Amino acid sequence: MTQYPDEKSVEVSFVLDELVFINDRTLVFNARIYNGNEYHPVVVKSVADKAIAAQEINNWKNLDHPNIIKLYFSCEFQQTTLLFMERGDPLTW
Repeated sequence: MTQYPDEKSVEVSFVLDELVFINDRTLVFNARIYNGNEYHPVVVKSVADKAIAAQEINNWKNLDHPNIIKLYFSCEFQQTTLLFMERGDPLTW
């Protein structure tokens, strides 16, 4: 398992609900994480390239503003890095 800087170990259960984006390097799902009492909606971004994943983790951690989606945590699953992020409301025009 890849260790990313300042990462800690957590155990989490999650359910992938719906694939919302796909390209040659990235999958994005709507999902729910279980905290022991209830499910919370999140977005899960799957990044296959470890260097890109490490860069994204670093970038998300440095973006600390109330109007920016938060990165909750990341993990490695079957040689792919999963980024668990806050699910924002879609923009409506």
